Amino acid sequence: MSSHESTSGKTASGSDDAPAMYISYFKVPPREKRFLRLYVPGMLWMLAALAFVWARAQQSPGAAVWEDSKARSFTGWYLAKPYPMLFADDCGAGKPGVMMLVEVGKHGVERIPATSDGQRMQLDGWLLRREGRTMIELDPDVEPKRLADNPQMPTALRAVGEAKQRTLRGEIVDFKCFLGAMKPGSGKAHKACAALCVGGGVPPVLVCRDDSPNMNVTSGAGVATFYLLQSPGGVPMDQSLRQFIGDEIEIVGQETMLGDVKILTVVAGAARRR
Repeated sequence: MSSHESTSGKTASGSDDAPAMYISYFKVPPREKRFLRLYVPGMLWMLAALAFVWARAQQSPGAAVWEDSKARSFTGWYLAKPYPMLFADDCGAGKPGVMMLVEVGKHGVERIPATSDGQRMQLDGWLLRREGRTMIELDPDVEPKRLADNPQMPTALRAVGEAKQRTLRGEIVDFKCFLGAMKPGSGKAHKACAALCVGGGVPPVLVCRDDSPNMNVTSGAGVATFYLLQSPGGVPMDQSLRQFIGDEIEIVGQETMLGDVKILTVVAGAARRR
């Protein structure tokens, strides 16, 4: 049997049943030609189709916006509890509103002294916004300024109203990431990050949607209602509730209003997974 017969896949009897072996300097055997011409392109098209379907099935990261290209200046009344916030004259859309405050990274605001509570201030930073809610990430290079024009904070901004017992279904998120610092800023994929942010002082917020049976708070389906979470006495949320961040939960608490912000006062043990 010649070397040419061996490499072309023929047996001693001259049949073509033996497996062909491809050697680069010989012609491609017919069987391999069929595979390369038909099966390989077909597999590539199938993978492309699967990738398209998989991409379409992913959750939308939501309509959150982080304007991190240029810092802005905001003025308003500063409130220290339960979390630092600014009752801003203009919350970035030409109208007044409440803006939560955070520092760069996974940190709440600690550099503004408690004596500034109720004072008129100017704060510089980057705007985060989503679904009618806003936040300022403070510029670390610009110190907050008390304004000389310092009228007393309007009573309406401090009014909390009558407490109402509520049982709500939703997801606890860290508000900084949810408003645009991360996409997605909710769900299981973001659970560890959110727990670190809340542990660092970023405000925790319960997000509820009125027509989201699967509690996909990131998708934007349905109207969102936000509840700032605190413990009794107007202090930050009990750290034991951090374990529920990123999960679908049912939580019981007392709802009050602070300006236009809904606040839910909860105690340890007030939440359970759905």
